[in-house]
Amino acid sequence: MDNPPEHWDVAVLGTGLAESIIAAALAKAGKRVLHLDENEYYGGDSASLALHELIEWAKKRQEAQSSDESSIYMKNQEAQYSSVTYSFPSSDDPSTPPPSLLQESRQYSVSLSPTLVPSNGPIIDSLIGSGVSRYGEYRLLDSVAVFSQTVSSQSSLKRVPSSKEDVFKNKEMSLIEKRRLMKFLMFAAGEFESSDLLVGQEEALFIPYLQEKFSLSSEISAAIAFAIGHCSRTDTRVLPTLERIRRYLRSSGRYGNSPFLIGHYGGAGEISQGFCRAAAVQGATYILGRGLESIKREADGSKFVIRMDGFLNPLTAELVVASDSYADPGAASETATSLAPPRIARCIAVLDSPIPLPVQDSASSEAAATGSIPDTLLVVFPPDALPERSTCGPVTALQTGDRTMSCPAGK
Repeated sequence: MDNPPEHWDVAVLGTGLAESIIAAALAKAGKRVLHLDENEYYGGDSASLALHELIEWAKKRQEAQSSDESSIYMKNQEAQYSSVTYSFPSSDDPSTPPPSLLQESRQYSVSLSPTLVPSNGPIIDSLIGSGVSRYGEYRLLDSVAVFSQTVSSQSSLKRVPSSKEDVFKNKEMSLIEKRRLMKFLMFAAGEFESSDLLVGQEEALFIPYLQEKFSLSSEISAAIAFAIGHCSRTDTRVLPTLERIRRYLRSSGRYGNSPFLIGHYGGAGEISQGFCRAAAVQGATYILGRGLESIKREADGSKFVIRMDGFLNPLTAELVVASDSYADPGAASETATSLAPPRIARCIAVLDSPIPLPVQDSASSEAAATGSIPDTLLVVFPPDALPERSTCGPVTALQTGDRTMSCPAGK
């Protein structure tokens, strides 16, 4: 492309959530913003993709693992996604999706990074304050459930109460357990920092703390820690967990009987796209689907020179803001430090039917309107619930149905 040389105040690389918020803020401040992404879609690692796009996404990262000619972006993707596999058990050839699934491909909107938005907090405030909320639609998460397994190996899903009314309607707990639980929830929802129940215990382990200070059972303590406190480890400390629980409790009731909102067509990728739209309205320019050949700084430090695949002339910018996916490992600063991120195993599965909940556990949720089958559901598997994972962190599963525009009806 014979493009004229152009100069920008800021070039932003990547359309993930953080980069999109930055682009929108700079554009609103009157800066000339150039926003680039090698992908042909918005959202980066949090994008929402149709089914055939998801398969193509996986293929590209598999190919990058066996290629020495990948771009900086794809090399970083290779490091980030150390193993990418996919299969279709219902197909004659597990590596090929069945025709019936491909025919419905565009009815799927699969998030690469499933996201729940707290009903109260800085994210909601930013969406409303920036006007980006009008670019998307949201609904309440129907239910949060915990997987439990008894000594006799009987397993079940138990809904996590989201209000005082839910606690006292619960038939799984005794009256004494309900009173102890309510005592803790009232404590956690308040200003606990100077409470005698916390002073000196800030760095104690959270689950033993619940059992000692509030006489809660191990099962209820685990449900609080992993389904309400969203602990990622068994050795999480008291104070940060209480702060997360307080945000959870204060989020419940703002828009309904649930602490979380879930976006239509996926999670953070749609929010990112909303901020990109806000930036474009303010004059930002977008170039997607073009590989970045090089980014170099002028010898005098006055500007950055950006060369892109298919562009004859380079683009220049006074400042470059980039996500980790676009950082050149060989050009890192000598003073920069890099900590190895924790490894996460993530599975995306298409089910033939939604996950049902016991009828008594869904009586007070939106799922009651359609029986005992919620459209959206967060299931938490505490470490002790699965014996083979007793030394690991919890496993969480997010179900999204057709009412979030994530899949066809019945899937």
